[in-house]
Amino acid sequence: CFAAPVVVQVTPSPNCWEWPEWKTQASWPTDPPIFLCINWPDALPGLGMATSLCTPVGSVAKIILTLQHWHNLGVLPATLTPRPSLPTRGEKELAEDLINLSPQPGKDVLLPTLVPFKCRVIGRVRMGHVLFAECGNAKVMCKEQRLGAAFHVVVNELRVGDTLYCIGYPGFEYNCEAVIFAHQILFIEPSNLPTNEEEVLFQDEDLLVLAKPAGKLAWEDSRHRHERGTALKVEADQLLLAPEVDVSGPAVYAMKPSVRTVGGTVDYAVLVAGVPAVSTVSAALRPARGKLKEDAETQLEVLWQSEDCSLLRATVKTTEVKSQVCRHLHILGCPVWGDRRYGNRRANLRARAIFGLARPWCHLMRLELFGGWGGIICESSPPQELMRVLSAVGCRWRFPEAAVRVVPPMLDFRTLEHGLSLAYYVAT
Repeated sequence: CFAAPVVVQVTPSPNCWEWPEWKTQASWPTDPPIFLCINWPDALPGLGMATSLCTPVGSVAKIILTLQHWHNLGVLPATLTPRPSLPTRGEKELAEDLINLSPQPGKDVLLPTLVPFKCRVIGRVRMGHVLFAECGNAKVMCKEQRLGAAFHVVVNELRVGDTLYCIGYPGFEYNCEAVIFAHQILFIEPSNLPTNEEEVLFQDEDLLVLAKPAGKLAWEDSRHRHERGTALKVEADQLLLAPEVDVSGPAVYAMKPSVRTVGGTVDYAVLVAGVPAVSTVSAALRPARGKLKEDAETQLEVLWQSEDCSLLRATVKTTEVKSQVCRHLHILGCPVWGDRRYGNRRANLRARAIFGLARPWCHLMRLELFGGWGGIICESSPPQELMRVLSAVGCRWRFPEAAVRVVPPMLDFRTLEHGLSLAYYVAT
């Protein structure tokens, strides 16, 4: 809903039905949506200014409820307001608009002309009163100051995979990336992809392993509490290990508070620019801004290489610092393809323009975790979107099929050597 909802109720009288007054709707979707409730069993639901009402398929509510905004129920009554003509302009037209506009680092620059824009959302990042909808080669910047109540609708309703229609000013944001500064949100077309079920790789009474796609959080923390569509739906006690939001791979959860880990190893498959000259990187890194540097070591193995890129296995055997692999490869001068934060602008432009890669080519291919409960070893192959890029550059490397193996406890885990249990060495 993009305006205050209007709710009307039809009630039977002794002689006839009493219908409410009809009001003319002049435009769509900025008009107040009309809910028609016939024989509602209880009190009418309380609907706020930025609320959408959704009913399960096959329920009684589906036949007694009419929504003006068909993206919630798939129904748009023609007698209310006509459906507007939606934009067809996308990233290609945006690039043409920005040919004569020069980006300025540290400053937003934009054209004074409003243009329509359509894009499929592949990621979303909220920073306070601003939400960025990632669309591959461009972004849509949604600011509460510009959009008003529609901003909260976008925050609550926009999910990864949806198609966003809007009107805005083309330009470059302070990081010199192409962006549409949204002035009006026209429509959100929901994705047909299933979003309510996660792929379960393994589950028992102690552990749960899910296949986490790129663009989703493995665990919803307080910062992302209201970011709908960006976190996996998990009924677990705690997260043990998972790749970061832009990285795909298995995520391991504990079903009980007593399940703890004492050691582990993670292997990432990464496609990088160039070929690293060393096999081990031991540069200390800060876990966060303002924090002291911590020791960090990444071991590298070249699996395949060409003239301008190479496929690596990056292994971390101790506690991993945030974005450790990408940061170490950036230090070596071999940035990960598609990595906007630590990557190379030229390599990223080539990866997006030629191969359609809009995120880092990084996948958690293997992880090993051990604790008092035993151990677990997970292997996973990269998703099809990454494999297509790999095939396009001429790499035919074969990854192992997805598999999960549980290792029972073998020794007394109270006996430790250099901080790791002896059972870790026995199991590996």
